[in-house]
Amino acid sequence: MIVIAIIGILAAIAVPQFVSYRLKGYNTAGGSDTKNASIAQEAYYDDNKTYTSDLANLTSYGFRQTQDVTVTVTGDD
Repeated sequence: MIVIAIIGILAAIAVPQFVSYRLKGYNTAGGSDTKNASIAQEAYYDDNKTYTSDLANLTSYGFRQTQDVTVTVTGDD
């Protein structure tokens, strides 16, 4: 019974830490995707002298979206 209680206490400590680590990972991936989209956007601008709001255009310039991260490109066309 004591072993089960100790495991329960350890789990109560570990789960919030795990969630925190996952959140930090998603934030880092989002920042990385933003930077990569910016670089692809500038490469697109160099070739076309305009920015794009189509994510497919950025993909053709090397942008790869991270799994579980949503990227939306907005702006004037």
